[in-house]
Amino acid sequence: TIMEQLTALIAEKTGLSTEMSAQVAQVVFDFLKDKLPDPIAAQLDNFLGGGGGDDSGNDIADAVQGLSNFFG
Repeated sequence: TIMEQLTALIAEKTGLSTEMSAQVAQVVFDFLKDKLPDPIAAQLDNFLGGGGGDDSGNDIADAVQGLSNFFG
């Protein structure tokens, strides 16, 4: 899943344990869900949670577009 990949990347880049890296990834995920507009947060939740597994990439494209709009 994306969360597993993010956890592995955090561990690789920081030297933190897998367990600590998973906690960091969850903190970042929760922060983004709290700060992003509800429709984007829901897409992020679906994407990172492993849902919406179609191969079209539309969820990713929608999330990126929403983030672009959010951050100006």
